[in-house]
Amino acid sequence: MTNKRKSKCIFLAVCLVLIGLVGLRYFSTMTGSSGGGQSLSSPNDLYEAYAMSYRMERFWGGISEYYEFWIIDKKTGDLIRKVRMEQLDDKQQFWMRGDERIISWSSDSSEVTFAFQDIELKLKIEEDKGK
Repeated sequence: MTNKRKSKCIFLAVCLVLIGLVGLRYFSTMTGSSGGGQSLSSPNDLYEAYAMSYRMERFWGGISEYYEFWIIDKKTGDLIRKVRMEQLDDKQQFWMRGDERIISWSSDSSEVTFAFQDIELKLKIEEDKGK
């Protein structure tokens, strides 16, 4: 085997090892992610509110923890509102999938409140939605 051929084989082996390591890291970040949440229909049954908590392992290291809150129109499936909130540094992450109900609707279905820890987020339904 010539030196040139040996160099090509070594280069190819190094490339395959690097591709394998990147694939392994990608797979480990996907399996290291978790999330959960809850949902609640509005009193008029036109909307659905969702509250989700996520914990994602980043590809280059570190953890990203955040929450998402959204409202959809149940008839059309359209997204009405969506808010993403990063984890607060001084708070431990609150998991939305527990027994504690954090979503509540106003009686006229015009507003939904998400309340957990000492945080309260209110999202309103626009009257002129789609106009």
